[in-house]
Formats: sequence, structure tokens, C-alpha cells
Amino acid sequence: MCETALSHGYLPAVFNRRSHNGTPLTTLKLQQFGDPADLREAVRYIRYRQPAGRLYAVSESTGSGLLLSYLGECGSSSYVTAAVCLSPVFRCQSWFENGLCWPLQWVLVLYQKICLSR
Repeated sequence: MCETALSHGYLPAVFNRRSHNGTPLTTLKLQQFGDPADLREAVRYIRYRQPAGRLYAVSESTGSGLLLSYLGECGSSSYVTAAVCLSPVFRCQSWFENGLCWPLQWVLVLYQKICLSR
């Protein structure tokens, strides 16, 4: 997606949530779907570097929850011109209340332990 954006003249930026894709967990704060304050800080930095640029956001899966939370908290002051959520998780409350099947739950716990041990 970034390569396509570059070929069309856009300057893509990738935002990784805490402890995802090799991003270090530097604080004790870890949220499964991410913290909108982290995304807000990233947007501020992008605005600082490209003050006249337009910001378009694309999110995928659980990242959509983070983007939607950010947009909901910031509203019209989000600095986002347009946003797209690909395969968002809409029923996360029932997902958490019903729980995952044990193999997925085991993999998720193992992943979190590995991330926290870094």
C-alpha cells in the first residue's frame, strides 16, 4: 500500500501500536486495540513535519478500532481529511465477553508475554 501511495505522489507513514511489529513497549501502558493518545501524538508530529499537507488515514482490522476511537475523540480537529477502515472489528465487546477459543487465547497470551519480556 505504501509503494502505491508513493507512486501516486503521497508521503506514506506507518503507525505501529505499542508492542506491535517490533515497536518497543517503553511504558507499562498496553492496550489491545491501541491508545488514541499515541495516534494523536503521531498525527501532531506529521503535522509538524508537513504543516500544509493533507492527512489521509487507512486502517486494517483491530487498527480500525484505534482510528475510529481517535476520530471520535478528536472530531473535526483530528486533521484527517479522509479515513478508511478495512475489515474493522465492530463487535469487540461480544468478542471479549464470549472469549476466544482456547487455541487462539493461548497464542494471544504467548504473544503478549513475548512482547512484555523484551
